[in-house]
Amino acid sequence: MWKKIIAIVIFFILSFGIPTYLALKDDPDIQHYNPYDDGPTDLSIFSDALESPDGTAADYETRTIISSPVLLKGIKDPEETCYIVVGVDREYRTEEIEVIEKFVRDEGGKAIIMDDFGSPNALSEKFGVFFYGKPMWDDINMTGPGQVENISFPEFNFKLGLQPHSVVMNGPTGLTTYNTNAEYIANGSEKSYVDLDGNGRINIGDKKGNIPVILEIQFNESNGRVVFIADADIATDDMLKHNPNNKAFMVQLVNRIMEKKDGLILFDESRHEHPPSQELLYKNVETVAVMSSWIWPTIMTLSLIHISEPTRPTT
Repeated sequence: MWKKIIAIVIFFILSFGIPTYLALKDDPDIQHYNPYDDGPTDLSIFSDALESPDGTAADYETRTIISSPVLLKGIKDPEETCYIVVGVDREYRTEEIEVIEKFVRDEGGKAIIMDDFGSPNALSEKFGVFFYGKPMWDDINMTGPGQVENISFPEFNFKLGLQPHSVVMNGPTGLTTYNTNAEYIANGSEKSYVDLDGNGRINIGDKKGNIPVILEIQFNESNGRVVFIADADIATDDMLKHNPNNKAFMVQLVNRIMEKKDGLILFDESRHEHPPSQELLYKNVETVAVMSSWIWPTIMTLSLIHISEPTRPTT
């Protein structure tokens, strides 16, 4: 009961602070991986492809989480819900990790985790997967803007099911796993390596050869599935314009793990940096979500936040 009382107090504090928030101006250039904005590092092309796919029977509803992924707790139809996080600037709390793990492992939920700095490792280790968090370079499968070869833009050729794909990443890291049920979807060439010491060249201690960059863990009993991708930029607008094959892969990936090709896609924006005037507000809203299972203060606060900046429905 005391948690709900504290949540209500925080809600009213936030309510009085919102007029001040609305009056403040901030730098609009903070990278946000927003599914509804169309900047170079946003995800509007990917989001639109899920809601209005070309030539497929898929039909998803997309929403965003801006408070905390604890909102996955008790979500309706978890087996028809896909949790997607692109770029993790803020590490997960213990409560959030527990909720996401249960959502996938026990409730049959689906998840796609995309990052290149290793910040999701507290979560990914629950599934036996680790992000190296250092640059992965490939001396063979090189590509880049204007067809200029660049080891920082590795190209991966593989099949997902029977469909061949040629996917380009932007400065990815590598993955490693001790999970024996892991399915490796894409790897670097035998000349790929992770520069663990950051000196820009291959050393004895660096990880070398066929570095995994996309892998999937599936739980047969619940049919929960989680995919790890070692790059936060694989689905950004800039990369999809540069290499349309990336879009084809990402849409097929979602279709594959969702199976029925419909359901709810939740983009988690709570892991991203926010402009200074919003940061305290977002953190307090997250605290409300974590401390209390009573969701109405959070919903009302988030509604007030978006008065000045209408977006699609937000969770």
